[in-house]
Amino acid sequence: MEISRAVAEAGLDLAGICDAVSSGVAGLLGDACGVHLLSEEEEDDGPWLQTISVDHRDAQARDLLREILAHKYPTYSGFSADVVRSKVALFVPVADPLAVTAKVASVYRPYTTRFPTHSLLIVPLRAGNNVIGTLSASRTEPNRPYTISDKRLLQELADHVGLAIIPAREHDQLLGERDRLRARNAELEAVMSAAPVAIWVAQDPECRCILGNPES
Repeated sequence: MEISRAVAEAGLDLAGICDAVSSGVAGLLGDACGVHLLSEEEEDDGPWLQTISVDHRDAQARDLLREILAHKYPTYSGFSADVVRSKVALFVPVADPLAVTAKVASVYRPYTTRFPTHSLLIVPLRAGNNVIGTLSASRTEPNRPYTISDKRLLQELADHVGLAIIPAREHDQLLGERDRLRARNAELEAVMSAAPVAIWVAQDPECRCILGNPES
């Protein structure tokens, strides 16, 4: 499958993995696709979902969907939240657009109002026994219901992608820690350089690596 190949080529690039999936599913199953992951930092009211990547066959719909990429929403709100809690796929071959708009997380309502949802399919993204998010597909054209085969295909893809997301997330965490460490070191060096007195700082517990400022 082309999508699986694109995911493999993305390697440890989390954004690249999610973009490959949303673009591939939008093209293969249509019309829209979204990759939604549970936030790694839990909020006071529990875990939240964040849309990592979206795509749509229609350019205007795609642009509207991508406006919500930065938003997070709680796991007690919307269809994806239901799938995360139940760990069971949501399969609505023929959907009522008004009912969909009433149920979706509020950040999606401008989209579902302008582009009514006529068929909806959301499957859990799993890594082992844990649900880490959802993979959603929807059709904005009427009389094109999803089938059981579509559901099976999307779940197989989600299971494959879930295993790829875990090491990519861990890689992102390592890069973030490295960047934070570099930033702290840069701040320390700036303070030491400006200090009018000698300062020595041990970089390791054994004091084998010692950093000194220009006055030292």
